[in-house]
Amino acid sequence: MAADLIAQNRAKHGSAQGVAWMRHLLDGQRRSGVRESAAVAVARRDRRIVALTVFYRLGRTLHTRYFGSDYAVDDGDFRYFVLSYYAPLDYAATHGIDRIELSISSLRAKSLRGAEVNPLAAVVLPVEDSVSRDAVDRHNDRFIAEHERMFGYHLGPAWGRLSH
Repeated sequence: MAADLIAQNRAKHGSAQGVAWMRHLLDGQRRSGVRESAAVAVARRDRRIVALTVFYRLGRTLHTRYFGSDYAVDDGDFRYFVLSYYAPLDYAATHGIDRIELSISSLRAKSLRGAEVNPLAAVVLPVEDSVSRDAVDRHNDRFIAEHERMFGYHLGPAWGRLSH
């Protein structure tokens, strides 16, 4: 079931490797023992799993690795965002994890296959003015410049609204 959902997501983004390849990959992870460090967030509809995100905990870091979804179930529930962003934050808070890696490096491979890169959301909560507005602006400007350098014309139209 996990292999099928992950293969559906990969196919949506250009992969032709399929369910058998994904099963082989997950089986290799089981045999190697890395699966012991896995955590999975799931979305259910009528007791059936319709989406999941697989994370691996390495030390005090949680790494997002796979997202899978049954795209025949399209109910506008934002399952990707909920399972891939909110769920790891909840897990980290509950399990003493200091860092979450969202595997953003896959953006390069996706953009090379023609994907459009769009900004998501990040929230900074300064403690008692510990971060100045100028520091936030400098950080955001560096972030935008780095993505413009890395992804060029693959950036979606929302990036234009980020500049100030």
